[in-house]
Amino acid sequence: MLETTRRKLDSMYRGEPQPGRDGALHEIDKSTRISVEQGELLATFHQKIRPKVSIEVGMAYGFSTLFIADSMHEHNYGYHLAIDPFQASHWHGIATTGVNDLGFEQRVRHVNELSVAGLTRMHEQGVRADYVFIDGQHTFDSVLVDFFCTDRLLNIGGIVLFDDMWMPSIRKVASYVRANFPHYTEVPTPVANVFCVLKNAEDSRRWDHFIDFN
Repeated sequence: MLETTRRKLDSMYRGEPQPGRDGALHEIDKSTRISVEQGELLATFHQKIRPKVSIEVGMAYGFSTLFIADSMHEHNYGYHLAIDPFQASHWHGIATTGVNDLGFEQRVRHVNELSVAGLTRMHEQGVRADYVFIDGQHTFDSVLVDFFCTDRLLNIGGIVLFDDMWMPSIRKVASYVRANFPHYTEVPTPVANVFCVLKNAEDSRRWDHFIDFN
């Protein structure tokens, strides 16, 4: 990891105010973050796959974005699309400012749309991805829709990672995916808070396919 990235992340993890797009420092919510362990896991998976295109749903302060962007920069590959319609209004542009300040703007683009709109538009435009991290709205229906939209643009051999497995809504989505998406295989991770699946084939289920799940 670049020393500049490490210093930036260390400051964020200490909960220090961060610069926004207006040039001012803004307090950050210390509960809105991934763990260092999760960030390193995201970067490790990203580096192994070396996706031409990766996608992130939910940017917030940019913790996960910086782990991913630093990996792309260090190993000279890939392009990352970070979807977050509230980056400017709620998060003060802290993530996009951090990306630009660290010199990652050539590899990261902020998508200022709701995830369902952004992922659908990408599908219509023929965007194909090999790596998607879902960490946006955490209701069951929103996460399931994010996964459904992701499946349509994910290449075979690509992976989807879900954050916050401590939440019942995310665990329920994971149960549904395990039961009803046979073209995916679960990938064990050393981080209990992360659920990961690998796409083995395109969706070929019958129109009325459904397996009950718990």
